[in-house]
Amino acid sequence: VATGLGALAAIDPSSADLAWIARYPTPPRASQATWVEKGRRFRPTPILSGTPLIAAPVDSPEVLAIDPSTGQTRWRGPRGDARFCLTRGEEVLLLGRSLRVLDRATGRLLREGPDLGQAPLAHPLLLGEELVVITSQGILRVSLKDGSLLGQWRFSDPSREVGIPTLIGDRLVTLGYDQANLYV
Repeated sequence: VATGLGALAAIDPSSADLAWIARYPTPPRASQATWVEKGRRFRPTPILSGTPLIAAPVDSPEVLAIDPSTGQTRWRGPRGDARFCLTRGEEVLLLGRSLRVLDRATGRLLREGPDLGQAPLAHPLLLGEELVVITSQGILRVSLKDGSLLGQWRFSDPSREVGIPTLIGDRLVTLGYDQANLYV
C-alpha cells in the first residue's frame, strides 16, 4: 500500500498483519503545496507487482524498487519530469515530456527519448512496442525502442476528446468526463 505519507506498507493477505513498512524521503512539508501545484509528482500509481516491486509514490520525487519479501529498498532514482510509471517485463517506463526506460533490477537508465513537446494528461496505454499518450492537444504514439514520436493525432475539440485511452476490440477509444471518442 502506498500511503502518501512517506511510507509503503505490506499487508499479509492471509492474516491481515503488517508484514513490513518501507520509508522513503519526501519533500519538506513547507514546499509540498508548491511541489504539487507545479506538477512535480507522480499521478496516483499502484505499486507495480513483480520483483522487485516498483513504487512511484505521489509524495516522492523518486521511483523506488522494493524487495517484496523484506521491504528493503533495492534502488531508488529520480523521476525527472515523469508523471506516470509503468512496467513492462524487466523495464520500468517513466513518462513525462519524454520517455525514460530503466532496468527493473538495477534502476540503471537504459534509454531516454527526445522531448515530445507535450506532457501526458492521462495514464498511457501500453500497446505492443509503443505507448499511446493523451496530451492536452491530442494523441501521441511513442516508440518504446527509442522514445521517439511515431505519430500524432490532433484533437478537434480538446475539451471533449481528452480522456483515458483504452481499446475496444482493435479500436482506440478515449473515455472523457462526458463522452467516449472512437478513433478509426
